[in-house]
Amino acid sequence: MVGVNSRLDALQAAVLKVKLQYLDFYNERRKEAAIRYSDYFKNHKNLVIPYKAGACNSHVFHQYTLRVLDADRDGLVDHLANYEIPSAVYYPVPLHAQKAYADPQVISSNFIVTNRLVNEVISLPMHSELTNDQTRFIATKVLEFFE
Repeated sequence: MVGVNSRLDALQAAVLKVKLQYLDFYNERRKEAAIRYSDYFKNHKNLVIPYKAGACNSHVFHQYTLRVLDADRDGLVDHLANYEIPSAVYYPVPLHAQKAYADPQVISSNFIVTNRLVNEVISLPMHSELTNDQTRFIATKVLEFFE
């Protein structure tokens, strides 16, 4: 069923009011973590890092999502879990394949890119408190999977 849940109680609003003062700081830390990840993964034949257009510096990396090419993405998820590294496949079922959006006019084969990406993407831990050591450890374990 299609719906929205967008309630915000007074306690959550109070916390957010304080946290908003630090939003630019948090966003910069996320960008730095993403740059570290990208430095580890760039030019890897099985990984596509998030695209960055030129000098664009506005992406704040709510998620750091990789594409896994010619390899077992779900095996990578399991490999990371063995080291207690959380990862996520946030959208395992594409929108056009969800029951709430079922429509006989929708032809799954028209969504070639979407259908491919749902089997390739994986999101790594991303938050403003990721340290250099943590990103190095996570990246090392990702790269070990492909050895």
